[in-house]
Amino acid sequence: MKTCQWCETEYSNGNLKFCSKKCQREYLDAVIDFRTKENLYSNKSKARWMRNNPLKRKAHDSVNKNPHNIIILRECACPVPVEDKIKHHPDYNKPYEVERLCPACHRAEHKRLRKELINGTRRSVPEDFRSEH
Repeated sequence: MKTCQWCETEYSNGNLKFCSKKCQREYLDAVIDFRTKENLYSNKSKARWMRNNPLKRKAHDSVNKNPHNIIILRECACPVPVEDKIKHHPDYNKPYEVERLCPACHRAEHKRLRKELINGTRRSVPEDFRSEH
């Protein structure tokens, strides 16, 4: 005996995952609806981030469109392949100056920056960006 993935009743009709076409249809409708809602949330969240972070977006777009212009300021010595390393912008006003960090070092760098921000030893927005706006 097998158990239906949707209604959890036991059934014995072959290699199917559902006891009936009705259960299969309801399951697929629920999954598709969930994925659509999740995707809509993701798109809204992404759009909000892009609207709220124009300087970061410009820096990311510049690097992605012109990778040959990148100036690597620092690279972590971790044994991670170069293609798996993350390009970190220490200053978004200089979009082509990046640090190449492995995921662990990138998390540690952001943790350090958050700590500086909390302690008041670092400004949330660079000084020259404040003067422009």
